[in-house]
Amino acid sequence: GYLVSLDEIETAARGFAGLTHVCDIGIEHPHHGESTTLCLLEQEKPLALPLRQWLAERLARYKWPSFLLYLTEFPRTVTGKSDRKALERMAAEAARGGKLEAF
Repeated sequence: GYLVSLDEIETAARGFAGLTHVCDIGIEHPHHGESTTLCLLEQEKPLALPLRQWLAERLARYKWPSFLLYLTEFPRTVTGKSDRKALERMAAEAARGGKLEAF
């Protein structure tokens, strides 16, 4: 497998105009070990296609996120940062329910 940096994917996505918040997380995948999931706000869903094109121009194919997860709001820690553990749980639940969008 390849070494994929979640920060690299997240940094590339943050450069895309129009996104107000983005977080990339890893989730367990039954066939591939761990897969990356890019979390976005639900209202930014119309940006998914241009975002795919943007990332395709900036990241090697093996670094693309596997899935997109749309949220009405991001869970926060007490310090106001994105709660990655909560996002991982939400993404795992969405994966079990077939609610992740393939990138």
